[in-house]
Amino acid sequence: MHYLLPIINLLIIIAFSISAAYGQSSSMISELKPEDIKARIKQIESSTDLSPEIKNNILELYSNALEQLELADSFASKALQHKSSRQSIPEEIARIKAFIKKAESKDSSKATLEIDKEATLDHLTQQLKEAKIQFTILQQEANKIEDDIKNYVERRAAIPNDLVKANAALDQTTQQLSQSKGVDISPELTMATKTALLAWQKAIKEEINAYNEELLLYNILDDFLTLKQKESKLKVEQGQAKVTALQEVVSKQRQADAEKQRQETEKLLTIAPDAVRNLIRQNNKLLQEHTELSTKID
Repeated sequence: MHYLLPIINLLIIIAFSISAAYGQSSSMISELKPEDIKARIKQIESSTDLSPEIKNNILELYSNALEQLELADSFASKALQHKSSRQSIPEEIARIKAFIKKAESKDSSKATLEIDKEATLDHLTQQLKEAKIQFTILQQEANKIEDDIKNYVERRAAIPNDLVKANAALDQTTQQLSQSKGVDISPELTMATKTALLAWQKAIKEEINAYNEELLLYNILDDFLTLKQKESKLKVEQGQAKVTALQEVVSKQRQADAEKQRQETEKLLTIAPDAVRNLIRQNNKLLQEHTELSTKID
């Protein structure tokens, strides 16, 4: 994260003071708003009372302040996401437990199919194709959960260290804001410096809050991820069972269609002229080979 702002630290050394100008600026920046900072930037840009060097420093400070306020908003959003996830997990755990209980009451290696007795081979083949696609998706989701668990373990171990760094940065900004020594070069520079420091401080506070919310979320993720892993495994087993069952149905239907075609061919052979019989036999042989090959592919 962006804990240190070199330009701020540099200008604090050469310009930061709590003087009459500093006191006047305090009430003007008690509440940081991006629109107010942008308005100040326009005023500074049009000012003719500042030297080019001071003006550039002030503009850079205000630019940094805007970046820190954006960062603060980003951390605040993350904190809300963590809190929302934490509040929704109990309901999700209840749902997963219900699924697992229902799934474990049946043999996951066998699928119950609802097949229309009038279904054609083309229709059954399409069903098998869709089941295979769904099975692949379930496998991908299972792999993602494994990755999520790995990332969760690594991230949970890293949060305490992130909190230490953020708190150290917060102490630094607090100390810099409380400094009373320095030379007052310009009231505008003094105000810009404090604005940048306050924005930096706000970003760090939001960052710390986001980490604390993340830690609270991770404290209840153990059971959730374990259950999610089990749910995913059962879904993969169910998906595999459905594919296997449909493969058997398609194979039987293909063999039935081939047998029906063979019987019809036998009838034709009894009435067909000699010149046509060889063609019928060749066609019948090709059909049989196609059936055997399709069964292997399924």
